[in-house]
Amino acid sequence: YNMLTFVPCAMMMNNWFVKNRSTMVGIVFACSNVGGAIFSTVISQILANQGWRMGYVVGAACCFVSTMIALLFLKRS
Repeated sequence: YNMLTFVPCAMMMNNWFVKNRSTMVGIVFACSNVGGAIFSTVISQILANQGWRMGYVVGAACCFVSTMIALLFLKRS
C-alpha cells in the first residue's frame, strides 16, 4: 500500500507547489509513512479478530476511498 503512494504523491506535490516544494514533499512522505503504519496496525487487528476475508474487504475499501479522494486533488500539468 505504501509503495503505491510514493510516485503519485511526488507528482501531485510537483504540480501543486512551486515555492517550498521540498518542504511539502517531505511532509507528504512523512504523513504517508505514518498512514502506512496506522493502516498496517488496523488491518492486522481486523485479520486477527474478523479473519482474512474481512481484512481484504476493509483494505480494498480503504484503498478505493483514498484513491478517490486523491483524484480530487489531481491537477493537469
